[in-house]
Amino acid sequence: MYRAYLARASEHFAPFVDDAEMKTKFSKGGEGDNAPLIERILTLRAEKAKLLGYGTFADVSMAKKMATLDRAESLLEDIRAKARPAAERELEEIRSFAAEQGAEEAVTGLMQWDLGFWSERLREAKYELKEEDLRPYFQLPAVIDGMFELAGELFGIEVQACDGEVEVWHPDVRFFKVLDAATKAPRAYFYLDPYTRPSEKRGGAWMDDVVGRSSAMAPANGGGVRLPCAHMVCNGTPPVGDKPSLMTHNEVRLSS
Repeated sequence: MYRAYLARASEHFAPFVDDAEMKTKFSKGGEGDNAPLIERILTLRAEKAKLLGYGTFADVSMAKKMATLDRAESLLEDIRAKARPAAERELEEIRSFAAEQGAEEAVTGLMQWDLGFWSERLREAKYELKEEDLRPYFQLPAVIDGMFELAGELFGIEVQACDGEVEVWHPDVRFFKVLDAATKAPRAYFYLDPYTRPSEKRGGAWMDDVVGRSSAMAPANGGGVRLPCAHMVCNGTPPVGDKPSLMTHNEVRLSS
């Protein structure tokens, strides 16, 4: 399952499929193989960079950001150099723990799909703590309030709930205004769709803008600036009855 997941949408997925038609689809160059599309995208990006006078597409991207390619690469290398030794120590600790527990796979060598299981067992043994035990401390309403409070301290804003003021696509969806903390003037808006709906939503969490900020004439704002609006979609566990949604620490980290 691990290998099939990593190989999806590529020629390497074909061996995991029994159906002959699907094998053809995911064979090299088949319609299910994204490799030719990726190669085409890279070619076009390199062409775009050249036309615009840049060495690489990465330089094109960095031209619009508060960074340079050299500084970004330097930062990544600095993080790698500091993080790798700690990661290697943690990996060796997991391997040793699995061997102490008599795991057969520890003898032949732990694989990627073993690490999640044994790292969780090691955490339980060291700290008598399970990921699920933390859920009561991370009720979704409290997490949201904490995130908004932190954003307010960092950026001088105030996030105001405005449920019911606009039309939404599901009863769970909420609507918020972002105000300037000093003047209370609106600066932006966003929708929050927090809970999983397997029949309607793909997995994970994502966000995008609905409309961007624009200085074009905006009738809704009396002909002034059109304020930006975004949507944030998550897949948290929905509340049950009068009990709020409870998040794991990892869910809090990813959603933040």
